[in-house]
Amino acid sequence: MKFSALFGLLLAIGITGTGYGAHFEIQRKDGAVAIMIDGQLFTRYVLESNEGGQPYFWPLNGPGGEPMSRGFPMENSGKESTDHPHHRSMFFGHQAIGGVNFWHEPRTPGKPGVLGHSKTIEVVAAEAHQDHAVLRTRTSYSDPSGEVILTDERRFVFHEDSVRHARLIDVEITFIGSSPSVTLGDIKDAGLSIRVADSMTAKAGGRIINSSSDEGEAAAYGKRVPWCDFNGLIGGRVVGIAMLQHPESWGYPTPWHVRSYGLMTSNPFGLKSVSKEKHSGELTLTQGERATIKYRVILHEGDEKQADIEGSYREYSSKKNI
Repeated sequence: MKFSALFGLLLAIGITGTGYGAHFEIQRKDGAVAIMIDGQLFTRYVLESNEGGQPYFWPLNGPGGEPMSRGFPMENSGKESTDHPHHRSMFFGHQAIGGVNFWHEPRTPGKPGVLGHSKTIEVVAAEAHQDHAVLRTRTSYSDPSGEVILTDERRFVFHEDSVRHARLIDVEITFIGSSPSVTLGDIKDAGLSIRVADSMTAKAGGRIINSSSDEGEAAAYGKRVPWCDFNGLIGGRVVGIAMLQHPESWGYPTPWHVRSYGLMTSNPFGLKSVSKEKHSGELTLTQGERATIKYRVILHEGDEKQADIEGSYREYSSKKNI
């Protein structure tokens, strides 16, 4: 894994940024990059899963400091659900890239197919600025023989919305084709995903709601809309996680793979498999060809109306080349 000497030195002492609002700091420890906000852990980006899966964010700590994503399988408290052990808090995965599965893990029960492995091969930048932090990485996708069949460039921007009492992560992933070409298939299990805390799930009384006011799994599943929100209770307080897709994102507007048990996935590849359309949503990239997906993830207080997710979407979608 490639890290410059300067980068290592900066992370050893902590990279900080101060301003009139939040104070950001970036730290690297134990194969992960931690984003700190006002001295508290906001989230941690794990560069490579030790179980053969994908890089992932865990935990996702909300504006009150509470974990809003499920802790399993990274930790097993005995008090959380243990289904789908490949659902690692927040991650990008895809079950069919060049015929290789980058969604499930070796520990996933009863999942056939050829399992690949994606990992961070370079931390390009990790910077704390006056009112935000930036993490840029490169990721490889390898088949069982170790051959890299796809790479991507990732850019994450961490900031807060003090007016709406929310923490934000802007996500930009640019896929880069390999020789001679690679196809990201139209399949159900693919996309940017979040597994919410058990107490927020629809099974526990939480709510799935999208920008067209479709509520619940049956109504929201497969709908192609700009944003979706999962809100419910943590510690007796209503909180939520929203995922917004930018109009510049490949595959906009995306179908949503949302489940009552707590999964929220934006799957722009799943036109046939998720939204049941006639034409395929697969993406084929020739060598060096690029395609970019862009999202904003909002960890907020209250439900989608109290958090003004629609207003946040209007602001986010109006920004070009973010």
